[in-house]
Amino acid sequence: MRLFKHPALFSCLLVLVTPAAADPGNPGDPHRVVAAADSAIESRMRSGSAPLRLTLRETLQVALARNPSLRGAYLGRVVDRANLDLANQAFHPRSTVTLQAREQRTAGANGVRTRTASVNPSASLALPTGAQAGLNWRIERVLQSDAPDTAPDSASAVTLDITQPLLRGGGLEIGRAPVERAHLNEEQNVLALESQVISTLAQVIQAYRNLILENQRVELAELALDRSRQELENRTELVERGRLAAADLAPARESLARQELQQAQTQERRDQAELDLIRLIGLEPGVEIEPRDAIDVHDIDGLLTDAPPLESAMDTALDRSPEFRQSLVTQRLTALDRTLAEDANRWQLDVTASVELRGDSPSTTRAIERGFEESPGHSLGLRLSIPWGDRHTRQQRLGAARVEQRQARLRTQELRTSIRIEVERALGALESRRDQLHLAEQALDLAQQAVAIEQEKLAVGRSSGFEVESVERQLREAEQSLLDAAINYQNAQTDLDRAMGIVLERWDLAIPSRTTDTSAYID
Repeated sequence: MRLFKHPALFSCLLVLVTPAAADPGNPGDPHRVVAAADSAIESRMRSGSAPLRLTLRETLQVALARNPSLRGAYLGRVVDRANLDLANQAFHPRSTVTLQAREQRTAGANGVRTRTASVNPSASLALPTGAQAGLNWRIERVLQSDAPDTAPDSASAVTLDITQPLLRGGGLEIGRAPVERAHLNEEQNVLALESQVISTLAQVIQAYRNLILENQRVELAELALDRSRQELENRTELVERGRLAAADLAPARESLARQELQQAQTQERRDQAELDLIRLIGLEPGVEIEPRDAIDVHDIDGLLTDAPPLESAMDTALDRSPEFRQSLVTQRLTALDRTLAEDANRWQLDVTASVELRGDSPSTTRAIERGFEESPGHSLGLRLSIPWGDRHTRQQRLGAARVEQRQARLRTQELRTSIRIEVERALGALESRRDQLHLAEQALDLAQQAVAIEQEKLAVGRSSGFEVESVERQLREAEQSLLDAAINYQNAQTDLDRAMGIVLERWDLAIPSRTTDTSAYID
């Protein structure tokens, strides 16, 4: 069979009919991410008794893999990537094969009955220039006919059609618009996930530090409860010796009851803080968590960081903030919509070209051969279509696209202002928390000096145990105030990181992807 007499046409036939190779890559299953983290956590829990001791970074890593909202977002990303893969196949050939068997009888008393069978491979290809190419190959055979003079038994016809728009729908910008839109939507989805991750991690950070704070408050409440019990025992002993009246036991008992209530309330708040953290990082209720990270109130200088200048922080925020980058992508989407609306107002002017190879013969094989042996028929022309009657609709669409583009620009400007206000507020809060931290540190120094003085006075008989206990209680309260100030300062730093969009960079974390191995999430 001499099919290579027209190599250009045969090459087009191969390109259009042959399906594109399937992408062997398969988006990673988020369930594998969660299963790996589950295995690591269970291994850690089996290695020792509860509670589960986690550093803040480990807690953030667990939250990345197990937070219920983030897990749902990861599943959504699988769908998003599948949609992008489909959009990227817009310029891949699409082919079909149609098989048909037909029996036909003409009208009238002497109608002729004909039975035919046909095979019809066809393919189409969209080009980035907006052109559409189609290849159709029809092989038909007459199986039976009642007509006295029957036409050749078989026919083969190969037709290649190409249409290239010159005005509406033409050009790379318009032709690639669907793919460009898909990539912009994918960029929006990635930024939306990043924004959700940053927000979730900021909540986890504050919940973790809140658990540290509540643990410290529980310790202080237990110390206060022990002091109240000791004071009641001392007074009871004095009453038994006759040195105090029985009525003097009432204040001590009242103080003990008050401290027991406070200790129970403090423990309840601590348990609630633990449950909040467990919920955020996606662990099962009943797992006890013990923060491994601690805040040393005697080394405050180690907590302090240099705040960036306002302009530097703004540059970072505009470069890293997912919300601001989303607004820029939205501008590009609205610009694309406006371009498409403007294109829809153009006239339709197309160049059309067609090539046909045809062969007839009693033999199907010979009909195919003759089709490729004969000189091809061809056509070339221009086709002009002028839209009529819907000008108002098209103008409305263009006007709406222009308005949406301006609105997107205004939203970006408004967001820029909001980010600046948020960064300024975060910097101001950080500076204020720094000052409060220094004041709390000074108060702790004064409380320590007061304890030292009272102990010296007690050694020479110029003070009492009650006064020493009072200043020691004030010292513990000063330590608690300093811890509160230190955590507030760190939370202010986290708020600034969130405003600047650098929470992930601050903790050296990455959003799980199809190639991320999270089996090492727990060290």
